[in-house]
Amino acid sequence: LHHHHHHASGKNVIVQDILGSCNLIIFLLQCLIIISCATLILGDGFHSEPLRKSTPPPQPEPYAYNYQVRDEETFTSFDKEEQQDSTGFVSGSYKVSLPDGRIQTVTYTADAIHGFEAEVTYEGEAQYPPEPTEEERHF
Repeated sequence: LHHHHHHASGKNVIVQDILGSCNLIIFLLQCLIIISCATLILGDGFHSEPLRKSTPPPQPEPYAYNYQVRDEETFTSFDKEEQQDSTGFVSGSYKVSLPDGRIQTVTYTADAIHGFEAEVTYEGEAQYPPEPTEEERHF
């Protein structure tokens, strides 16, 4: 291959150059075609609006899940559960152990009509750390 290169005339380089720019033009044309197709499909929302209304929206998939986090070192405790029914109504709750010893419970619901609604409740008494004494304050 090396030997062949020495005898290559300058013509080959010119041909490659022309081919390179041809490829570029083809590439740009393809891009333009893709863009114009995308605008045809995605754009012009007004014309396709009546079509969309006749087909019902996809039904929400019912689901349910829950998970728990237990971290002994930081005394973190976290429980969460959530479910959604076939109408798209989501309900769930989660409990968090607060640093002050209380448990915060958030119960929430969400749907298309009412949006997101949450109710927060607390269990237990807050345990505050004792006030530092005079000697400790100096450090």
